[in-house]
Amino acid sequence: MDEMDKFLLHGLRKGERGTPMAQNILFGWVLFGNAANLESPPVNISTLHSDLHLTQLIHKFWELEELAARKFFSPEESMCEKLYDDTTERASDGRFIVRLPLKKNVLIAETTTDKLYYMPHHAVVKTTSQATKLRVVFNASMKSTYANSLNDALMLGPQLKQDLFSILVRLRIHLFGIIADIEKMYRQVYVAKEDSDYQRIVWRSNPADPVHHYRLLRVTYGVAAASHLAVKSLHRAALNASNASKEVIEVIRSSFFS
Repeated sequence: MDEMDKFLLHGLRKGERGTPMAQNILFGWVLFGNAANLESPPVNISTLHSDLHLTQLIHKFWELEELAARKFFSPEESMCEKLYDDTTERASDGRFIVRLPLKKNVLIAETTTDKLYYMPHHAVVKTTSQATKLRVVFNASMKSTYANSLNDALMLGPQLKQDLFSILVRLRIHLFGIIADIEKMYRQVYVAKEDSDYQRIVWRSNPADPVHHYRLLRVTYGVAAASHLAVKSLHRAALNASNASKEVIEVIRSSFFS
């Protein structure tokens, strides 16, 4: 009752004795009181209230719970797979060297001979983090003077990582579960020298120093093709591990989430 004054408005309508009254409130007019002496039969009013936001949330919940349908590669995804298989090499330290899956009809420089792209970047500081207090975020979606970005010019490749729901379901069939992390997973893969100019940045330690130009030689988070290249390299490493059992290879291919 203490909250009544917050939604009551001026306006009280009274009829004859024995008939209901109408009160104006914040949500509109409401009827209350005795309606037994009304001569006309009561009118039944049906209302339907639909909360679209709640409906969308329920749909999204069930979509997350459903197992993903088997997906066939699109022509572009198949091209990315073929490019990786045909061009990937192994460095002397064991890391893979991959090519960026560039589209042929999208230019990110003003001339076809000027094959370079500069990525803006900034630092994100999280003082509460125990492991990584500073992360560098690279923006490969920044448009160049030719109105395209590096991400515009890249094919994405197929989604190779497993969905988290399936991984958690499989985890329940085992007595013990081990959770591990691949340190700097994207940075474990080299980008071929032919494509490193597409990952250029500028840097200087303080404003008084001259600007220096650098090339990022590893797969970089923020580049559209990075996820496919990193996960594909993980799968290739599993297949190339001749001393690993089939069970270990299957775990690497099906139970990693990146």
